[in-house]
Amino acid sequence: MAARTTAFSSYKTYLMCYNTTESDYKRLCNIKKLPDLGGSPEALETTTLSNSQNTYTPGLQTFDQLSFTANYTTAMFDSVAGVCDNESTYSYAVFLGDDGEDGKFYFDAIGNVFKSGVGVNEVQEMTVTLSPATDIVKDSAPATPKGATFTPATDSNS
Repeated sequence: MAARTTAFSSYKTYLMCYNTTESDYKRLCNIKKLPDLGGSPEALETTTLSNSQNTYTPGLQTFDQLSFTANYTTAMFDSVAGVCDNESTYSYAVFLGDDGEDGKFYFDAIGNVFKSGVGVNEVQEMTVTLSPATDIVKDSAPATPKGATFTPATDSNS
């Protein structure tokens, strides 16, 4: 399927991780919320005494860690925790569309997973937090991805 040329929904947006067993990016878990994959650059002030208004130049792009929300099941939590151990750096990606035909965003990160809090009459959830160790780049996978061994999620997983 070719990339779309009109606006489209978030349906079929996936958090992927490089799976060493299959030598390919596979779905780590089914996500409910995708964070911003970037941010605005810091504004570095360049104003001089001869300027009548403040002037700026862009600095480094800043953003927080990437926090993904997913439904919690014991099996899915254990599978993700095997990868997101808060110390190992692996290659991740966000795919838009089944095979990423609408965009693939690649990066290396250290991951962490925790059980999210809940209130009355809410679904049990977990949060996957990724701390990027490289730039997030579109459509350019790393030459040597850092992989993990895990059971890929499917559509039937919550």
